[in-house]
This record gives sequence, structure tokens and C-alpha cells, in this order.
Amino acid sequence: MPADAPFPEDLIQRGSGNEVRNNVWYNSVRTNNSGVELSNNWYFNTTQDGDASASKTICGSADDIFSSISAKDFRLKSALGGAMALPAPYNVDATGTVRGSDGVWDKGAYEFGGTAAAPAPVQPPTNLVVR
Repeated sequence: MPADAPFPEDLIQRGSGNEVRNNVWYNSVRTNNSGVELSNNWYFNTTQDGDASASKTICGSADDIFSSISAKDFRLKSALGGAMALPAPYNVDATGTVRGSDGVWDKGAYEFGGTAAAPAPVQPPTNLVVR
């Protein structure tokens, strides 16, 4: 573990060319993102180490953005715009919703609203022989 680790359980990875964009940091101990390019991040009750970007948002104690924290449902209750538009594969969230399809790119793991991406068509097998 590096000698400058702020907490005993932390292992700070170092590298170059890393980017941290469009994240929601909610009740995190700290982000410790020094040495990376940061933009369009949202912080609640979190020390935003190294984020000097003008596009960051720091929120107070009354911010309730998730569908249900107690049920571990971290989809957004409402739009949390201000995210940077990113190319594929980052333009679709884990539920298949196309980011920005409602005109707003949301910060965080899930896009609020929008439309689900059409599933890829299933191709029938070729050279199948039935006997």
C-alpha cells in the first residue's frame, strides 16, 4: 500500500491518460482523483479531491436523486443533466436506455427517461440440417 494512502483500506492506483466523467459520487469517503482528467461529475457528501473543473456539481444534504437507496435502486428520480456526451459504448446505460435520447445526458450510471435501445436482431443459424 502506498505510504500516502489516506485510509488503511485504500489502495491508490496510479496511471496516466485516465478520465473521470459523468459520475455520481454519493456518500463516498473521498474520490482521490488527482492526476486524472475530471469533468461533469456530481458530488454529495464526498471530498472531491483533485476536481477543479467548472463542470462539477457539489450538492448539500437535501439531495435525494435516486429511486430508492434503501432498496438499492440507483436509477434517477429525475433528470440529472450536465453530463458530457460520450461515444459508444458509453451512450447506452446498463438497462439499455440510450443516453441523451430525451435531449439530456444525465450524470451517473443510469439515464433518466429516454428510450431503451432496440435489441440486436437474432440471426437464425446457418447450415442447419434437420433429419
